[in-house]
Amino acid sequence: SQMLARAGGARPLFALAISAGAMTCATSLAWCQSTVMGTPRSLASKMGARTTKPTGVVTEFAALRGGRGIGSASLIIAATASAATALVRGMDRRRRHLNRGATTRRAAPGGFSLKSLFSERRGFIKRRPYPEGMEEVGDSLWFEVTLEKPLGFRLADGPDGPGRGVGIAEIGGGSSGELLERVCAEGAAPGNYLQEGDELQEVNGQSINGDQDTAVGMIMQAEGPVTLTFSRSSKGSITIAFPNGSIVTAPRQALLKQIAEKAGYDSGCTCKNGRCGKCWHEDPATGELYMLPINCPGIVPSIFRKRQEADRGAEADFESWVPLRLKPCPERFKRFMATDGKSEE
Repeated sequence: SQMLARAGGARPLFALAISAGAMTCATSLAWCQSTVMGTPRSLASKMGARTTKPTGVVTEFAALRGGRGIGSASLIIAATASAATALVRGMDRRRRHLNRGATTRRAAPGGFSLKSLFSERRGFIKRRPYPEGMEEVGDSLWFEVTLEKPLGFRLADGPDGPGRGVGIAEIGGGSSGELLERVCAEGAAPGNYLQEGDELQEVNGQSINGDQDTAVGMIMQAEGPVTLTFSRSSKGSITIAFPNGSIVTAPRQALLKQIAEKAGYDSGCTCKNGRCGKCWHEDPATGELYMLPINCPGIVPSIFRKRQEADRGAEADFESWVPLRLKPCPERFKRFMATDGKSEE
């Protein structure tokens, strides 16, 4: 059964061949039972099956018959049923696997659309690719940015103290702030940017050895544009761009409503369950619906809402190398109310 389930998920025709072979083997086994062991005796007992939980075709059907043995016809039916069930399961697994990459079709206005029920991402698409030049090193992402002075960020020692790591404590303008604004603009092409928490590794290709004084000295001595190499946790904080122009870096598990308040963005939301409509925002890049009092930036909302059904694996994590852009979507809330809550998740 396990072989057929795997084969059905990979190549249905190959699984059909295995199914036919299984039925042939079952017929031969039944003939051996009647000619060698004798029909009245239990084939399961001949094989030493004494477990309380029957496993496999033979012992399962022996248990159903109360240990009285299996006739030839019963054995053939058992093998055929098991093979067919495994084949169907395997083909269904393949269908679900292929559907993961399928593009949701749009229905005509006013008609039912799968997109109205399941958001475009739904966790069934691959994570978005890294920007050009970004590389994965263990659990970190390494990338370079070339900036003009003034750089516009403030460095600070890491949590382990001086000489053991240097990171960005604040971005306050300069060329790093301009870079962040460009990447966070709606419709902007993917690119590397800086955010609070990024760890500085190199200046113009030279390691700073985790020392802040060394990093500052190398930056001060550099002439012209400075090429900086940073690292960021692949499951680190998320940069969020709010409709009022505020751009903040926030922990993955923080509620968006709390982050918005700290960023000075007032959506007018007064509810706690996403029913006022003013808290409804969407990410234009993915079509994902975010409700400020409910959702956090680190988990893809459609998977969060379907956590009872979906496997919240790596695909549930929002990419730390892509900014989360939010804009109000009152029209989606109106459609939701007009259809008695059936047009959205």
